Amino acid sequence: HLKTMLPFTYVHLIVYVVFLNNFALSIKCGIWLAVGIAEGSQPKIAAQLCYILIVPQLYSSLLCVAYVLEDPFGDDLLDFPIASFAQAITRYMSSVESGTGSVRHETAAHGKLRQKFRD
Repeated sequence: HLKTMLPFTYVHLIVYVVFLNNFALSIKCGIWLAVGIAEGSQPKIAAQLCYILIVPQLYSSLLCVAYVLEDPFGDDLLDFPIASFAQAITRYMSSVESGTGSVRHETAAHGKLRQKFRD
């Protein structure tokens, strides 16, 4: 979390709150699980087991998603293709400067489809 654009103390606080919540959740589920075992209540046991297995994973996965999304212009797999955007803008601007006026980007598939309808 050292490369985030948000202030480090804010990021640290959010991560701390998530892990504190997971810790409190584990204590709560542990207590209710013990009560369910003492009472022999299968639904209560199953509910607490599902709750303790799913909720902390959701919070941790949200932290991971936030980490991936905080810098969308990097070099990672899920980031925007900045080099492709820059090439497209350069190509469009050079066509405007040359006076052709053709700022449309045609892919090979679009050109074939266009040729098919002309014939």
